[in-house]
Amino acid sequence: MRTIFTLPLSLSIIFTAFGQRHERLSPYKLNKKIDVPLAVAGAAVTAYGFYRLTQKSDSDSLEIVNLNYQNDDVSRINRNGGPRYSESASKTSEILFYGYMPLPFWYYWIITFGEIRAE
Repeated sequence: MRTIFTLPLSLSIIFTAFGQRHERLSPYKLNKKIDVPLAVAGAAVTAYGFYRLTQKSDSDSLEIVNLNYQNDDVSRINRNGGPRYSESASKTSEILFYGYMPLPFWYYWIITFGEIRAE
């Protein structure tokens, strides 16, 4: 069994294709005088941003629970994300989710053992 897997691997290593040119031409044209400082500056700004995020204080859960979504406690664009919970919507969502979970396996079964491959 081991030779079945190692034989194609060894043959693909021995008989490699030499149709391409030996020099590798890059599709990118880099100007090191411009690109290196830009990359370093981008990395520095990203590191500073992560530093600022770690220095931020944690949100108090009591403050989040007591937010009033109708006033200016929450920005206008985020007001639709307010707490909406519907038991019937949750039940319907679960039925659809768990109902569609076995579909890939069903399709595989039909394609593999069904009448499609019977010819």
